[in-house]
Amino acid sequence: MSATKPRTCRRQDRCRPHHRFRRRPGILALAVTISLGGLVLGSESRASTESPTDEIFSNGFEQGTPAGWSGAVGAVPLLPPVVCTPPISAVNTTGATTVGTGTPGSCTQASLLTAIASNNGMIRFECGASPHTITLTSELSLDESLVLDGGGLITLSGGDTTRIINFQPPFEQPRTLTVQNITFRNGSTALLPGGTTDSGGAAIYRGEFGTLNVIDSYFYDNVGPTVGQDVAGGAIYSFGSTTTTIVGSVFRNNRCSSGGALGHLFAHLDLVNSVVEDNLATGTGGNPGNGGNGGGVYSDGNDQSFSICGSSISNNTANARGGGLMRVSNNGVGPMVIDRTTVHGNVGTLQAGGLYLQGLQTTITNSTISDNASESRGGMTVFTNPGSQTLNMTNVTVANNFATGNLGAGMAVDNAITGALRHVTIVRNRNTGSASFGSAIAGGNGLTLANSLIMDNEKVFIWENTSCTETLAGNGNIQWPQFNEGGQSERPCANGVTFQDVPIGPLQNHGGSTDTIVPIDSNILESLSSGCTTFDQRGVARGSTCTPGAVEP
Repeated sequence: MSATKPRTCRRQDRCRPHHRFRRRPGILALAVTISLGGLVLGSESRASTESPTDEIFSNGFEQGTPAGWSGAVGAVPLLPPVVCTPPISAVNTTGATTVGTGTPGSCTQASLLTAIASNNGMIRFECGASPHTITLTSELSLDESLVLDGGGLITLSGGDTTRIINFQPPFEQPRTLTVQNITFRNGSTALLPGGTTDSGGAAIYRGEFGTLNVIDSYFYDNVGPTVGQDVAGGAIYSFGSTTTTIVGSVFRNNRCSSGGALGHLFAHLDLVNSVVEDNLATGTGGNPGNGGNGGGVYSDGNDQSFSICGSSISNNTANARGGGLMRVSNNGVGPMVIDRTTVHGNVGTLQAGGLYLQGLQTTITNSTISDNASESRGGMTVFTNPGSQTLNMTNVTVANNFATGNLGAGMAVDNAITGALRHVTIVRNRNTGSASFGSAIAGGNGLTLANSLIMDNEKVFIWENTSCTETLAGNGNIQWPQFNEGGQSERPCANGVTFQDVPIGPLQNHGGSTDTIVPIDSNILESLSSGCTTFDQRGVARGSTCTPGAVEP
């Protein structure tokens, strides 16, 4: 097309959105930053003294969290917006056992232990009208059901010397721990051995037969062992086939060998309306190896279910794989649902900057995977395990992801995975390897592609296919470029694709809960008459005719 494209916010000058946050007064917040010095992308090809950010920024990649998801205003932290209906609500703690008599001096570790010993199933705090921190010298050992309500004013600190809560119900006697309106800070299991899973969870360790509910709470600066193959969860570690449910909570600057914030083994997880950002998986080599998987979240085991809704997983770093999240089901059975969620600005040093998914039945809807970086497969990687695995994505934006290697900057999918990509926008993903190709979709031969927009993906190597390595079944798709820089015809990403240079806008807030990219070419508006979803990524209704990609203009 000859039409001049409007200005677009490329990686080096991205426009950022504004979201609403719930404000909760009374808890002081700290601004936190993770240093990436010493971590190396592509360690086989670069000197160990280089930082991954050196190469990322030299290639025009910008890390950063969409404005609405970040931090605090002044000294008052902001709870994440309510996007999805919470599966649990805060418990009414009227009549609870009380810690303190109304003054800060009355709220001590001793008074908290007394309340735990005599509790009626609920504990509240009466420590005055200002925020108050109780610093522990040893972990709180819990084996009975309990609701711990901080009232928005209480911080429990491990003082960088001890885990905060160890929740271990009796054998085959289910118990539930609920923590709400409370902050956990500076918990530490850093000096425990990295060779055992029991060393994870510096803020909370949830043992087998325990159910954990976390509501409107904060987890800052909790630290687990630096290395270890299976030790995980700087903030929370969940073990066993019961469920951990997290609603309206924030995890920042936590770190552990794997799962910088959250670690799970054989555990079910629901993560709703929450923020996981600036966490670090400090191990190396992966599994087998010494950890480093899942910068924000790490989950391993068999059969467990995992759902994420209305959340942000942003700016986390893994020294090995899955900068934002790593989820593996070893027996190939593992429902994985991601809805109305942002996966943004994460770094997976070896592989999968955003998401590493293996052995799962994955459904992703109304979500954005953007500005993630890795040596290989910047946005997301989907692998198989024994059994039958699926990937279904509807109304999803995969944009501005970056890989220093040769393929899959946007997404890489094993050819044995079946499923459908419908109304997806895969744009401006970039590979910089010397023999780079397949910058939008690498693999995925078992998928269908329909009503989608594959635009402006880039690579350094002038030969081979820029966008896709396979031609998928499907219809209603638009793709660009039509020729690689060497002048060869590009492989169609799907049968019957239309090659058309469609002007597209920046990745920014166009309404809804996630950033999106809007096509601005009147020639493709509502050009499709079949397979239209009822709503687009933002929740805007589509008509009987619709536009390719995740959103309607």
